[in-house]
Amino acid sequence: MAVMAVCGVLLVAGLGAGLAWCRRPFHLPAAEPRLSANEVARRFVWYCALAITGGIVAGITVIGAGGRLAMRLLAVTGGDAAQGRITEADQIVGEITATGTRDFILFTGIFGGLITAGIYLVVRRYLPRNPLGGLAFGAGLLVVLGTIVDPLRDDNPDFDIVGPGWLSVAVFSLLALAYGLAVAGWMARLSTWLPLLSREWRVLAR
Repeated sequence: MAVMAVCGVLLVAGLGAGLAWCRRPFHLPAAEPRLSANEVARRFVWYCALAITGGIVAGITVIGAGGRLAMRLLAVTGGDAAQGRITEADQIVGEITATGTRDFILFTGIFGGLITAGIYLVVRRYLPRNPLGGLAFGAGLLVVLGTIVDPLRDDNPDFDIVGPGWLSVAVFSLLALAYGLAVAGWMARLSTWLPLLSREWRVLAR
């Protein structure tokens, strides 16, 4: 129960902050007529810092903690027949441990967040303004990655264990949309907070 409570707090904190900021515009560094190699490098570091920071925060709180809550919900609704069975990831349905939750949040949340945050920065300019852009990004992740990689691919054997199927689709669809909003909000906020790299100690600390 305590583990699920912590996951709930993380999800609310990450998504709540993202929702609070998702209406803010994304601020690019000041444009210059011609960029030197040094300026190009500074902008590259800036984008990497955004992807790392925003991706890790949104990934841990929404993908990691939110995904763990979704898995718990589906395990409960799977009924008695699902309890104790082994999932594709060699996890026991119905068994919640702090270690397993930590590993899931850190591994899935961090790596998932880093990859998808990088994708967001690449496609951001083609999306509608926030928050519609965040919702569109989340929906795109669900359609492209969710149906090919995980969790909604056709050959996912876990859907034969937990369920029902319609609830699985609904839960992960909402989670994808929530992540889109969260990452859009965090990126918008960080873009105004994080300056381009310089030798000033305050900038280096950020």
